[in-house]
Amino acid sequence: MNILISEPATMITDYLLAVVSVVFGFSLLRLRTRRPEMSLLVWGIGFLVSALAAIVGGTYHGFALYFSEPLHRATWNLTMLLIGVSAGLFIAAILTTKRTPGDRGWLVWGTLLSVFGLLIQQSGLSILRNFNHNDLYHCIQAMAFFAFFNFARHTDYSPSR
Repeated sequence: MNILISEPATMITDYLLAVVSVVFGFSLLRLRTRRPEMSLLVWGIGFLVSALAAIVGGTYHGFALYFSEPLHRATWNLTMLLIGVSAGLFIAAILTTKRTPGDRGWLVWGTLLSVFGLLIQQSGLSILRNFNHNDLYHCIQAMAFFAFFNFARHTDYSPSR
């Protein structure tokens, strides 16, 4: 039996983004056992929700040929909802993270990469025939998530602040 994948590169980059998000999410939740900060919990859950969004999004892109129109639309709507929830959790985590002015480098990089990725995604730019704007966005977003992860884990949570 041959399985037809409608957008293989987009599905793969989405699933890779999910793996990255799961690793970052569970790493921050595990770190929380040593540093019980609420922001680490929120960051961790935000990454796990992002992973779920990437899994649903990858399924949407990869298996569109097998979905009815209502299921296809519902899958996309769920993807967008999960992206919105994860963004809200990231914003809440940023606002609850104790930090000093010197801590913000990773946060700035994550934000700049996210905005750059969104601009690429919306531009429709394709660098290869089988690697489109969505694929490039997923790769850039993985780098942004790395920066956000580093911001979350390197921030000093000592009670002396």
